[in-house]
Amino acid sequence: GLELAVWNFLAQGLLNVGLLSTGSARASFLTQTSVVLTPLLSLACGTKVAQIVGWGCGLALMGLTLLSTGGDSGGGSSAALWAFSRGDWWVLGGALSWSFYLLRLSQIGPQHSEIHLQATKTGLLAILYSIWLLIETITAATTATATTSWSWMGNWTVWAAL
Repeated sequence: GLELAVWNFLAQGLLNVGLLSTGSARASFLTQTSVVLTPLLSLACGTKVAQIVGWGCGLALMGLTLLSTGGDSGGGSSAALWAFSRGDWWVLGGALSWSFYLLRLSQIGPQHSEIHLQATKTGLLAILYSIWLLIETITAATTATATTSWSWMGNWTVWAAL
């Protein structure tokens, strides 16, 4: 459960960090590279992957390339083909982490009870996110972002939604 929690945490955390400096539409397309990366990782680990999956990955990669290059990479200027911003790289790191999560889940999952594995992973994720929140709270208290980062705390609609 710990390993899965770490991969899941890294996937979401890297995506969140990437969204600070790249556009959300571009990030959503880059995140989908996990569809291509997961079978490649499986192959690297010795798992047989059907030939049709390879063709599908090739088509998916072409589509993702067309959709995610040549647009705005979050900096406000037109990005050149294959020019990635720092945020794009963070998002791609999140996609790679998600691919590792899926790969390891396929390897670990059959050996454990689904409920126990999910409960363990969720509990550990809660701890990891709590640590992140604590660090954010401490660092935000010493910077100007303290007032904007926590402005939602007094909004009862947000609390009701949660």
